[in-house]
Amino acid sequence: MRSIEEIRKDIDRVDEDLVLLLETRLGLSKEIALVKKTEGKPVFDPVREKERLETAAGFLKNKAYTYEIKELFNGIMAVSRSLQERTIHALEETS
Repeated sequence: MRSIEEIRKDIDRVDEDLVLLLETRLGLSKEIALVKKTEGKPVFDPVREKERLETAAGFLKNKAYTYEIKELFNGIMAVSRSLQERTIHALEETS
């Protein structure tokens, strides 16, 4: 059995990778905000978000984590919406 320290080192490495990937995702979300603003589309797209939840859960090898992945992605999408709203608001203030 591995020690808690060994497992935590692995978690720390995974967390670092996740942060870098989420940073990339946030940049893409900001880019989406610009397109939505230009096209007059709302920030919240419930159909798209439902599709993403199902797709994300579909990537799982261990389906026992389906609930957790959907919860995680709900949070990620909430943060992305918040960023998009702030981005659009900032654009409107400078116009």
